[in-house]
Amino acid sequence: MTNVTPLTEETKVAEEESYTDTATLLEWSEAVSQDLQQIAALHDKEADADLISALKDVNFPYNLGMLIACQEDDKTDEKTKGIFEPQRFVEAALHELPEELDQTTLDQLAVDYADIYLNHSLHASPFESVWLDEDHLIQQEPMFQIREWFKRYGLKTENWRIRSEDHLVLQLQFIATLLDPQADISSKISKIPQLKRMQDATMFMDEHLLLWIEDFCRLVSQRCSTDFYASIAILTNAYIQELRDTLAEITAIKRPTAEEIEEKRRTNQPVVEEPVSFIPGVAESW
Repeated sequence: MTNVTPLTEETKVAEEESYTDTATLLEWSEAVSQDLQQIAALHDKEADADLISALKDVNFPYNLGMLIACQEDDKTDEKTKGIFEPQRFVEAALHELPEELDQTTLDQLAVDYADIYLNHSLHASPFESVWLDEDHLIQQEPMFQIREWFKRYGLKTENWRIRSEDHLVLQLQFIATLLDPQADISSKISKIPQLKRMQDATMFMDEHLLLWIEDFCRLVSQRCSTDFYASIAILTNAYIQELRDTLAEITAIKRPTAEEIEEKRRTNQPVVEEPVSFIPGVAESW
């Protein structure tokens, strides 16, 4: 887990007033990229003792670089002031787990992970195609569209037959790569200005992730059997929604209506090509 120093609310306000400052823009973008990598890691594989220990060590989710605004009211006391509910939920879920994880707890986490991401028993797929395809099939049009996005940045998935490009983890990692000023991608792409990469991240979210992430996270939080994965789902959606709102301020790209997004999707025909797998650490990838 990367430990990102959390930004205060005062810092966030200052950043929103100076997004034209290159240094500030790069600092914010790098922090958010690391946030997304952390969140993606929680959806990537089942939680084990090492992961839970790492989350506690970095004080997750309060180590995240981008804060989520809190809806405060008269009942908000000083102890909870400025803390967003999803963050409290994750904190509580981690606190409920035993300090020394026993096998029963680990098995419960493993079963819940499998139900969400592997055997789809919750009927809340982590693949975009299932949500958008008329017949709710995997590896359909969204996969090919996202593959084209990856190719623009010299990226490809490790094994599309096991985890295709439209999987939640790969989408989060792709957005993180676009936002990361230090991303190790092709030299041609690295010359693209950071603002252009942020604009691409914004458009990618509108065309893909935001079409289904809220429904996915809502169903997972309602149907999963552990507070840990329920809290991760809630936090993930809250973070993505906040990120898109902030990118609207930075890029001046307003969030489109559902009708506008659907019309754009209908006119965006995918190019179907056989993907090339990569060897981790050799080919350009994440």
